[in-house]
Amino acid sequence: MRLLILLSLVALVAVATAMPSRRSNLVLHEKRAMEPVDWVQSRKLEPDAVLPMRFGLTQNNLHRIEEMLLSVSHPSSPSYGKHFSPADVVDIFAPSDETIAAVTNWLVESGIAKERLRLSASKGWIEVNATTAEVEDLIDAEYHVYTHPSGAQQISCHSYSVPEHVRDHIDLIQPTVHFLHRVPQPNQIQKRSLGDFGKLEAAIHGGPKTNGKKVTITPSLEHCDEMITLDCLRALYSIDYTPQATDKNTFGILELTPQAFLQSDLDMFFANFSPSQVGTSPILVSIDGGVAQTEQQGFNFNGESDLDLEYAFGLTNPQPILLLQAGDLVEGASFNNWLDAVDGSYCTFEGGDDPTQDGIYPDPLPGGFDESCGIIAPPFVVSASYGQDEGSVTEAYAARQCAEYGKLGMLGTTVLYSSGDDGVAGNGGVCLGPDGTPSRRGTRFSPDFPVTCPFVTAVGATQVNPGSTVNDPEGACEQVIFSGGGFSNFFALPDYQATAVTSFLTNHPPPFTSAQFNNSGTVRGFPDISANGANYVVAVAGEFVLVFGTSCSAPVVGSMITLINDARLAAGKGPVGFINPALYSDAFADSFHDITTGGNQGCGTPGFTATEGWDPVTGLVFSWSNVMLHLAGLLHLAGILVSCLASSVIWDGRVPFNVTDADLNTSTGPYLTVVKGSENATHYCHLLGHSKSPTPLWNEGLIPLVPQEQVISVTIDNSSIFIPGGGPPQFGFRRTDLIAAVNGEHTELISRMEQNTTVFHFSIQKDDLRPLNYSHEYQIVFIEPNDGSHVFGIQLGSAFTDPTGPLPATNAHSFKVLDHALNMLFSTPFTSNAWHNFAVEVDWNNRTLAVWYSQNAELLRLVKEMTPNPTSAAGPNGQGDFHIALLKLPIVDPADSPADQGDVVHHGIQEGTTEGLFYSGVFVESALKGISRGFQVRGHA
Repeated sequence: MRLLILLSLVALVAVATAMPSRRSNLVLHEKRAMEPVDWVQSRKLEPDAVLPMRFGLTQNNLHRIEEMLLSVSHPSSPSYGKHFSPADVVDIFAPSDETIAAVTNWLVESGIAKERLRLSASKGWIEVNATTAEVEDLIDAEYHVYTHPSGAQQISCHSYSVPEHVRDHIDLIQPTVHFLHRVPQPNQIQKRSLGDFGKLEAAIHGGPKTNGKKVTITPSLEHCDEMITLDCLRALYSIDYTPQATDKNTFGILELTPQAFLQSDLDMFFANFSPSQVGTSPILVSIDGGVAQTEQQGFNFNGESDLDLEYAFGLTNPQPILLLQAGDLVEGASFNNWLDAVDGSYCTFEGGDDPTQDGIYPDPLPGGFDESCGIIAPPFVVSASYGQDEGSVTEAYAARQCAEYGKLGMLGTTVLYSSGDDGVAGNGGVCLGPDGTPSRRGTRFSPDFPVTCPFVTAVGATQVNPGSTVNDPEGACEQVIFSGGGFSNFFALPDYQATAVTSFLTNHPPPFTSAQFNNSGTVRGFPDISANGANYVVAVAGEFVLVFGTSCSAPVVGSMITLINDARLAAGKGPVGFINPALYSDAFADSFHDITTGGNQGCGTPGFTATEGWDPVTGLVFSWSNVMLHLAGLLHLAGILVSCLASSVIWDGRVPFNVTDADLNTSTGPYLTVVKGSENATHYCHLLGHSKSPTPLWNEGLIPLVPQEQVISVTIDNSSIFIPGGGPPQFGFRRTDLIAAVNGEHTELISRMEQNTTVFHFSIQKDDLRPLNYSHEYQIVFIEPNDGSHVFGIQLGSAFTDPTGPLPATNAHSFKVLDHALNMLFSTPFTSNAWHNFAVEVDWNNRTLAVWYSQNAELLRLVKEMTPNPTSAAGPNGQGDFHIALLKLPIVDPADSPADQGDVVHHGIQEGTTEGLFYSGVFVESALKGISRGFQVRGHA
């Protein structure tokens, strides 16, 4: 599986030959990505200066991150939408004990006392404070102080090395080659003023552009080629939806301090374009002291945040919006800081922060703030209109951050980044020199980051062409800005994008050589999608101005995805999560709305040209109404519809992790839970989350490390007396039944499940803490027509007889598969610590049955060939609900009258103990394409 980096990671592979060093067994591990522009090396760093060293440990299973992400993100996957939990992600990627030991032993053997070392909670980092002299000796580095003409000073080394035997256990070490580390001056700490805020400005760029024109006429749909408003966007993209599930939905907008909104600007915009929202404010999520500052005002300080919030609020009204305001006025922030806030395991002391690129917290400077670690759950959508040149970071740093975006996708978050406003050039129109580093004389195209990460959705910009209307085809944005696009120099071509990129390079080869861009055909292309990014009417600093940029299109796309999520949440589904595999899939082939005019000039060239299909100018441009239809409807979280289309599954009872115990009480999800005792459903049934693994039959081939469903615990006790509507209590039974349904609806499902030939799958395991009493008969799986008979049934225990025979019966501890006439078709012992997998094949036209069986991950095998089931009724009279149950029959009470002794439903002996079974792997499929015998294995025999 291709994953993150096309070129060998300098941090992981580097040069295999030992370099001249203080320690002869060291090999080069990483060297600086680019020489700092405008900085002069002024002196060696003092040997007694203390450096906060962080050793980033190699994480497990990163080679499988694309596979895992696609398993929950690709519409053809049976696990589509069954997103991972945070605990899953931490466990999957935690470094191995071997890696921790190898790095720890190296440090200790090199003279660093073990008590000085600290292992982060996520096991991702080993930390130690060490002097310059210690560090230089340890990693064969030489630290220097660099001075800027402004007087600012930073530290860095040109390269560093590690022993060959630990090289594969370390991703990267900080602070080292990643430029822009503050000079350690513990006795000279001073608070920097806002005017000196610029630590990150050299690398991070964001903010829309303006042509300086003020809006002097009233905007209207007739003038959308000159002024874009909310109504223009609604008309362009057929947006006509009012959110219904705002209490369940989340939409986050990222802003980096000192960029901030002004409430007066929001109200000014709302008063003109969305009056009901006057006074509406975002929910501030202060990350590392983030504040919506008002000390500095004007387009450069308010343009981005005002734009994002005005249009996000207007398009998603009344959806609340989370303002992810990152960084205080002292340190500032970058992308890793907001990642810290949604994933505590990624923080400075727990994860990926780099003093090169990120504000470092806790901030010891006066006015600094503590670090924000895992303070909110990841929003379902995050829009970020910021970026930096890919060439300004090391490959190791980019890979570490990109992996985090992949993890967010696994959790169900859509991460959107704007693709940049300089066409094929980097920030400010700077391109790359022959050595791949930014140069004012460079001619090589400079891609952006993080949009080159294959686990984010890169958003480009289009425009309503001058003189055109909202009903005419758009073009690539060529007013004031040029939509960023091109090909990565770091990241490999992801599987989901391979066909689109190959088609572009083959059918529309650009007129450039490998000296100008990476034309290998094996790297990630961007953007993925585009939306309008020209002539936005925005209230900024008390006046309306026209705004341009991919900063406009990113929050608009984020708003539309938020509306899609709302429709899904209102229907009982979950968020779409990582959308790229779906966008590039065949399911969206009818959603294209091609942009075939315009380009993204830069680096002294016309850049790439927009054309049919995907291109590195506007990506895939869609008819958004079709996209919303597909994502909101076709891609069903629980797999009911998608699985039906992809693998003949008619109904799926494999419970995804977004369904909770509380949903059982309301019959939300795949089961109707009304056949039970007097308590709530959760008294008798529980979803076990990750505390117990389901049958591996349907998981083993996909992701052995992570289950794709929750185990269901079904129990009975002395209160498990069902009272049917209009009938007397069933005192003879103790029962809890789960009936196949879709959010409570079960009658229509019967006709779909019970026609032609269908297969009923289920897996059962003992609950040894709640054992059955095998002197009783238990009916545990059956289809029950209205006459109370069973088309087929699975029985445990001793069959009820009147009078009672010897108990327990000789076959009491075995499963018995029975036909309608109670003839036994198959029997097998019910052993502990094993999943017993069954499939009962029912030919509804010919009234025949077949039985399949296996244990654990073994493929199902045919144990009973098709056998007549003639006593079952034909047609609707022979159809009924599919029950997953624990129905315990009584033992005859000798004290009862003869009539009562035969009334098994209402009379008899029950002990009242708590008993239980575990179920998983429950679903129904059509046999048209054969029987599913295990993960991705089908057969007729």
